[in-house]
Amino acid sequence: MDQENIDYLNRIAERMSEYDNVRGEVVSYILQNSIKDIALCTDLFIIGFLYKAYHRNEVITEEELAVLLGDSNDQDETFSKNAIALSEEKSELSFGELLDSTVENYQC
Repeated sequence: MDQENIDYLNRIAERMSEYDNVRGEVVSYILQNSIKDIALCTDLFIIGFLYKAYHRNEVITEEELAVLLGDSNDQDETFSKNAIALSEEKSELSFGELLDSTVENYQC
């Protein structure tokens, strides 16, 4: 395998590792705050992934979000390639503040 392929695979591994770290931070937040609402939990994961994408200068599509969320139905559905982005005002918050804001503004 040439160096170009190795570098490419290392970039993918780094990216997935960073998104996996977000997943872990969100799980910790959910457990610490005893959040039981499944839809709110999903929203927290989505907002966390969007936050990471923003700070990595990446664009996340609905399809990529489905993969990051581990959607078991992604084989049966067609997700759009529409980009989803964090609002500018939300991007200025810390990660914890963003999760807090998501919970505070959540509507059942």
